[in-house]
Amino acid sequence: VCEKPFVRNNVEFCVMKIYGQSFMLHQIRKMIGIILAVIRGMATEEVIYKALTNEKVNIPRAPGNFNITII
Repeated sequence: VCEKPFVRNNVEFCVMKIYGQSFMLHQIRKMIGIILAVIRGMATEEVIYKALTNEKVNIPRAPGNFNITII
């Protein structure tokens, strides 16, 4: 569930709530983790395309039950 975005102190936030079993939760955390890594400049967009191939890519997981702030 993605709640409606809101602005606090001139920063836009979005709350995402994910429910599911272990494999799905880890998969979603990896998808969010790689997007956060690209946004924060810790990875390039190329790694997203590489992750969609058969090549093994080490993808960080977004923290579970944790507030993530992107600035």
